[in-house]
Amino acid sequence: MTVFFKGFLPAQGVQSSPRLSRRPLARHERAFLWCACVALLGLRGVAMFTLPLMDTTEARYAEIARIMVESGDWITPQFSLGVPFWGKP
Repeated sequence: MTVFFKGFLPAQGVQSSPRLSRRPLARHERAFLWCACVALLGLRGVAMFTLPLMDTTEARYAEIARIMVESGDWITPQFSLGVPFWGKP
């Protein structure tokens, strides 16, 4: 081993702590983890109605640029033809 791992590896003949040993999860622990995952996914599903995964700003600005090219009006940004957008881009 290299010197970098000297302090991180247990010395020879020393048993590792039982708290650090990996054991299979008990049935109730697995059930709790599954319920927690399902609850988090459910919470995210409900939150999608109020907090979208993506921001719509980039799509809006891309559409404004497309309308500027289509209409030939490079001065006035527009949401759709005839509806000006005076917000800060």
